[in-house]
Amino acid sequence: MHSSDKKIFELIEMFKANSTIRFEQDFCDLVNIPRQTLYRIKKELAHFTPEQIKNICKLYNVNANWIFGIEKNTFRTSTTSVSIKDKGNSMPATPTNK
Repeated sequence: MHSSDKKIFELIEMFKANSTIRFEQDFCDLVNIPRQTLYRIKKELAHFTPEQIKNICKLYNVNANWIFGIEKNTFRTSTTSVSIKDKGNSMPATPTNK
C-alpha cells in the first residue's frame, strides 16, 4: 500500500477517534468516494486519486504535505497559499483569480 494511502486511512481512524465522523461511510460520503473504492484501496487494488486527496485536504483542512510524508503537521495552520521563491520574488504556488 502506498504511504499516502496509509496516511489517509490513519486520518480516517483519527477522525473516528475524535468523533469527527462515526463510520468510514461518513468519510466516503463527504469526500465523494464510493465505498467500494475504499475497499479496493484497502486491498491494494487501487489508490486515492489526486482529486480525492484534494477534496480530503479541502474539506478537513488537512496538510497535503503530511499525507505525502513531507511535513509533520497533520492539519494546515494557515489558509493562505504557499509561496515559492523565484529570483527574490514571492510567487503563489497556485494561480489566483483577480
